[in-house]
Amino acid sequence: MNLLLLLLVFVPESSLLPIAHTQRPSSPRACPLRLRGGAWLFEPKVATLNKGYHSIIRWTKAGKKPSKGEEEEGGEVPPCSEGSQEPQRVCGVERTNDDSTMSKGSACRQGYLDDVFLKRNLFQPRLCRRTALINRGYFVRMELVRTLLSSFVDMAAESQVRCQVLVLGAGYDTSYLHLKGKQRLDHVRWLEVDLPAVVRRKSDMLRQDLLACSVAMCEDLGKVGEDNRMLRYRVEQLQELYAKHPHLVRQDLGEEGTLFRTSDLCLLGGDLRELEDLDRSLERSGFCQFLAPTLVLAECVLQYLEEEEVRRLLRWLRVRFPNAVLVSYDQTNPFDLFGQVMTSSLSRKEQALKAISSCPDAAALRRRLLETGWVQAEALPLSYLYAGYLDRELVEEGERREKFDEEEEWREKCKHYSLSWAITDARSMSQLVQKFPRWNVSRAGEEGEDVGKTTAPPVQGALIRASCIRACDEAGGGGGGGGAAAAAGGFWGHASVKIGNDLWIFGGHTSGGVRSNQLLRASLPAPPQPDEMDDGRQICVEIVSGLKGAPSPRVWHAACAVFDRYLVVHGGRSSPPNPVQKQHGTQQQQQPQQQQPQQQQQQQQPQQQQQQQQQESSVFSDVAVLDTQRREWRRVLCAGNAPPPMFRHKAGVLRTENDKVEIMLLLGGLEAHGTDAPPPTALVCKTGEGKEELQLSWCEVNWSGSFPSSCAVGRSVTAADNSLLLFGGYDPNTRLLSDSLHRVTLLGVDMGRRIVRLASEELRTSGTRPCGRFAHAACLLSLPGGGDEWRFLLIGGGSTDREEAQEESFPLHALDLDRLSWQELEEPRDSWTSKLCSIKTDMWAGATWRSRSEGKEGKEARTTGREKEEGEGEEEEARSDVYIVGGGMTCFSFGSHFNAPFSTFRVTAGQAGRG
Repeated sequence: MNLLLLLLVFVPESSLLPIAHTQRPSSPRACPLRLRGGAWLFEPKVATLNKGYHSIIRWTKAGKKPSKGEEEEGGEVPPCSEGSQEPQRVCGVERTNDDSTMSKGSACRQGYLDDVFLKRNLFQPRLCRRTALINRGYFVRMELVRTLLSSFVDMAAESQVRCQVLVLGAGYDTSYLHLKGKQRLDHVRWLEVDLPAVVRRKSDMLRQDLLACSVAMCEDLGKVGEDNRMLRYRVEQLQELYAKHPHLVRQDLGEEGTLFRTSDLCLLGGDLRELEDLDRSLERSGFCQFLAPTLVLAECVLQYLEEEEVRRLLRWLRVRFPNAVLVSYDQTNPFDLFGQVMTSSLSRKEQALKAISSCPDAAALRRRLLETGWVQAEALPLSYLYAGYLDRELVEEGERREKFDEEEEWREKCKHYSLSWAITDARSMSQLVQKFPRWNVSRAGEEGEDVGKTTAPPVQGALIRASCIRACDEAGGGGGGGGAAAAAGGFWGHASVKIGNDLWIFGGHTSGGVRSNQLLRASLPAPPQPDEMDDGRQICVEIVSGLKGAPSPRVWHAACAVFDRYLVVHGGRSSPPNPVQKQHGTQQQQQPQQQQPQQQQQQQQPQQQQQQQQQESSVFSDVAVLDTQRREWRRVLCAGNAPPPMFRHKAGVLRTENDKVEIMLLLGGLEAHGTDAPPPTALVCKTGEGKEELQLSWCEVNWSGSFPSSCAVGRSVTAADNSLLLFGGYDPNTRLLSDSLHRVTLLGVDMGRRIVRLASEELRTSGTRPCGRFAHAACLLSLPGGGDEWRFLLIGGGSTDREEAQEESFPLHALDLDRLSWQELEEPRDSWTSKLCSIKTDMWAGATWRSRSEGKEGKEARTTGREKEEGEGEEEEARSDVYIVGGGMTCFSFGSHFNAPFSTFRVTAGQAGRG
């Protein structure tokens, strides 16, 4: 081994040339390198360096080259076991290491992070490309951890004190190689602890990767880079030495349990649950310096242990490392819907988060650290760190890497991970922790203030309440078992409208994992008769199929009902993973059909290229109309200047004095490229006698008054009388959520100039207003009062800007439109309600009626046994059934959740007392 290091260090730099232009002497034929439990075949070709370890090493039995088809599916390197040559399956908690490594490699290959070893697929069982949501999640996780590691490494360099990093459950982490390759570990020793099987596999792969060996073994390395000729030449020399002297690769370097060791790196096999054995292994290794300044890193490790095992480990670390700082990245919030999907997914893979129920949030993480004796501790949710701690330019650069519109899922993901840190000695680590994240004490809500709420005065007028939310039973479907709704499955990204007593739902992303052009009709029940005991939860669902001319499958399109007959669909996109590659629609259809022969030749493409383009994701600008009476689809070429292709926009209908003209207003959304949406656009809909024909024309919009943000995504648009109510929304440019409420009214239409004039005003409200949100549902609720009609704007669910996950599964707020006063509805919770996703849903009011119920005086008479006269103590109430349509989300890498196609709850309103 000394010969190896000498040759690597004292190579004359004058002889260095780029490898591609170097005339190298022919090297001897490579010999198989005998390792523990089998043989690894090594092929000495420099050209394989950038292809990852899959091109260099292969698992074989008895030292033989693998035959065709003998390699494991997916290129996964099986573990080596002492005394056996049979590959072992990786399962349980060990499997999280492989999943995490592949996800980190995917993020690096997409340019989120600069890590040479992850880009080269080092340690990765197989190559894969994760979704943009997962790539961003691992980018933020790695950037947070490495930011704190860099602060500790810088402290060691400034103080010139020998420090160490202890990584618990390190797996295939490449942070050591990354920092060593940048010459930043001159004063740091690196110790990694994991299960023996994991450490053994990592040790074998480290020995066989030329670049990793060169970085780990060389002291005067120079920074690792793409054009580092010195490093490339040393890799070449190491390659030749391995071919000539395979005995240089040692089976064990150090004491028992230490599988790989250099002057500043030690991999140690051990079980974090067996602290006595781990303590003895650390002592015997002679590598660990217990009194040295130490950073202990536990990245998604502690929650897999039992709560008592975690506390015992934390106490042991505090005692054995009296000059330490602990950094831990953990899963949190297991009780809401996202958390349920996360924990159940991991449990199915035998990766249960055993301690998460005992320590479910950031506050509990901090409390556990302090209770186990750490002097100072802090814990923060990832949502707070992403918004306020990470470098803003770095975050924006990461967001530009891959465009995706899963902002709701991203915010939910950030609420389910937390970073915590703690120190054992406040004096020695005071300078370091000043660079660590902390809660901003001036932040609203730190002292218990409820962000986003105002002091609620006594309620005037009507007081409303909601019953438990239930899945709708399908009439004739056996309670939802075999009806059309069950066959349709769950969906989100759809559009729904109400025409008469029917809901029409088109498109969306279905539970089958495909984008759909499915059309559903749901007939809502009529109000119950006085002598009927109807719970209002039965609907009749029909899958409308076989219609010609239906629009192509899509999600996030806008739709409206005009003239109580036509369903008008505009825009949308086809592919959730990558929505910005291609755009088409009416603009392409309006191109001249006659072209010169030369133009035709220039525009001709091979058939394979055309098919590939059809498979790419598209953003649409077409308009399709469904006649719900004739059940006919038709594509419409509208007059005027059409807006560009867009998706995630909203639409609302404004009625004019002329009953043959209605205005469909398009608001917000995203264009095919970038985060800016075009200004609001109006589609004027005209019909003739009998409403048999429909003519559509695009018009510009002139605004007066307070103009709502045109870039808002996920706002609600609700028609009320001759106006539209706009609430909430997310602005991708400012990353802010809105809690404002605007009313938009129609001033006039100038068809000659194709201009629609609108007025907008921001409404000032009182009461307990909902906090800023988007992707929520809204509907107009009109209830028969004692005299006049009670009208409410009902807001349900949504994604908010709170750091912690919400306790309510579907929070409800109601705005009295006469008094402009908000009420927060108490939501009765049960096991079914907790499984309802509160985002990407629609909400519609059904039938309304009045009924009599037992009031306060009636209850008192019943409890005291006093006889009451007929009608005594009864109160008259207004009731309505409200229906939730669709909804769901992608829960990071743990799977997707779809709501029941239709759910319902009952709203009851009565006269409130005067305050």
